[in-house]
Amino acid sequence: MLGRVSQPKSKDCKVVCAAVSKSEKYNNKIKNVDRKIFAIETESGGILAAAKRRGVHALTIRGISDHADQAKDQLEASTGGDIRSLAAGNAATFFRLQFDNPRFRSAIVQLRANASGEALT
Repeated sequence: MLGRVSQPKSKDCKVVCAAVSKSEKYNNKIKNVDRKIFAIETESGGILAAAKRRGVHALTIRGISDHADQAKDQLEASTGGDIRSLAAGNAATFFRLQFDNPRFRSAIVQLRANASGEALT
């Protein structure tokens, strides 16, 4: 059972696509790239790389459910997987809410126009 749950929040920060590792040497290498890295994202890198090769714009919105540490399995077990469902639901809700965001809608229209070569009117 989950404890108190607050509203989802977004954060403007650096997230890198990389493997999660218990290796201190590997983790220090990642930290040396930029000490302000907030999180490591493991799944979207391949999708974003394929989109870039094809000249397709891509966006990833993630719901973070754990700290990718030794307590990850315990957190999953103690919540019966609910923490992962909550994170996925938060990401989906955030994405849906962006369609009411005029800046997001404007950016999508601009990207589509650029991709098709059409001028915006």
